[in-house]
Amino acid sequence: LRDLWFCFRERPMIRLLFLAFIAVVMPITAQAQPRPDANAVLARDAENLAVMWQGRFDTANQVNFQERFNLPEEGWVARHHKVFARVDLPAFSPTVTYVEQYAGSPPDSLVRQRLYVHHVDAGVLKTDIYAFRGDDAEKVVGAHEDLSKPAGLTPSKMSKLPDGCAIFWQARGDMFLGTQTPDECLYTPEGFGMEVRLRDTITLTAESMTTQTEILDAKGETLMANDLGVSEVARKARLFTCMMLARNPDNEKGFERYAGIKTHDQGGEYEVQTAHNPPKELHVRLLNIVPPAGTSRNTFIMTLTEKNDLFPLARAFVAPDAERVAISIAGIEANCTADTGEAARF
Repeated sequence: LRDLWFCFRERPMIRLLFLAFIAVVMPITAQAQPRPDANAVLARDAENLAVMWQGRFDTANQVNFQERFNLPEEGWVARHHKVFARVDLPAFSPTVTYVEQYAGSPPDSLVRQRLYVHHVDAGVLKTDIYAFRGDDAEKVVGAHEDLSKPAGLTPSKMSKLPDGCAIFWQARGDMFLGTQTPDECLYTPEGFGMEVRLRDTITLTAESMTTQTEILDAKGETLMANDLGVSEVARKARLFTCMMLARNPDNEKGFERYAGIKTHDQGGEYEVQTAHNPPKELHVRLLNIVPPAGTSRNTFIMTLTEKNDLFPLARAFVAPDAERVAISIAGIEANCTADTGEAARF
């Protein structure tokens, strides 16, 4: 080795020949390495997109703070709860997502159902949107809990929104950015009675979905939009199973137990009517808050209230990633434990 180093250092011709060899061979070696197929990368992105969308998203956190910080009402977003479930519908694509959207406060009114069909088209990752026809929509309600409900659906049995309404995706690090072709989403929503133009931009991460939506008439006049340009931020929910104990001298056991109650940590709530005489109506709400930057810490809060009371009976504050939250006060105990595995999906 010492002799080789001496030749390399002391003999310029050998040094030049060695460097020329490196300059020629290295690019050939690099070119010989197989380059990843672009469509294969996009197909992997489609899979990752479907996985990231799986679950529930809710705007409760944003609604909570727009009220508390007295933001102008023209900039408020509405309460929405959205459920996304991967379904097996090979007639559409290997990656299909069933969607339900609820509105109201609490959001218990079903306002939209869709199929999102993710696929690679002409070198881009694209989501086509399908609407249900007639009573097919009612038949598949709750498909996130019974994945067999959409079985048998095919593209011919559904109404595909125009190609201009498709969402085109770009993977950017650990998020996806979705946009529509500008001003090309023209269609007549069911029950709307007129053709509209939809503009949607979506940013999807593992923690949240941010949407900027504008609806215009065919002439370009705005029919629906946030007056202050505020985007809707729906945070991903964790599911919890809850129970409640209520002391009750009218019961021979001395208490009433209510178990197996399902809810979530993004404004999820439940009520229990006890067997007291007269009965009590107890209300529990969970909210894992993410406050505006610089105002306070992220905190997971459970609130226990008796119906028609202005102030809560009690609140519990725990870390945002806590697996359990509980309250015990005046003969009432409420506790919720995070679901895991399959139970955590919906």
